[in-house]
Amino acid sequence: PDQFVRFSETAPKNSQGKNFISNKENIESFLGELSKRDRPYDRVFIFISGHANGRDAEATFHLPGSDIVYETLMDWIDQIPAKQMILIIGASQGQAWIEKLGRPDRIIIAGNGLHEFDFIPVVFLQIFPLVFSGIQTIDPLNPQPSVSLRDIFTETQKRVQGWYDKNHLHVTEFALIDD
Repeated sequence: PDQFVRFSETAPKNSQGKNFISNKENIESFLGELSKRDRPYDRVFIFISGHANGRDAEATFHLPGSDIVYETLMDWIDQIPAKQMILIIGASQGQAWIEKLGRPDRIIIAGNGLHEFDFIPVVFLQIFPLVFSGIQTIDPLNPQPSVSLRDIFTETQKRVQGWYDKNHLHVTEFALIDD
């Protein structure tokens, strides 16, 4: 069955699915339970956003309480049996996620893959969910009944770059996709 789980700084009371405080212990426990499944899940969709400091897989993802080193979090995720896994990473050092977790049965979109900029992809995090949910259509003159994740990625990237251009800012977010 479909399951929706949300981790956040505070567990919301009025939302669907299960809710957990996003601390290291809860994340480790939940992902550990997912990894114990006898047969693979058909599809696992994981959306991660937040701030981290450091480089590559050694970056530290900040949480309430103890932080998690990316490599540890990636190892926990890597143990989940799935026929297909989709990972959306709204955190810095996105290329590290692709290097560690990329393989044929996975789609990874990293909101900020620029190694030289250790920033959370704030503009990506605003635009991607809107495009993904279909609130804004890809082409208003020719709406598609189904849109691929690649189309969503491309449209999001176009809008992020457009936002930087419009605001005359140096681009510090450049998304990557591995599919």
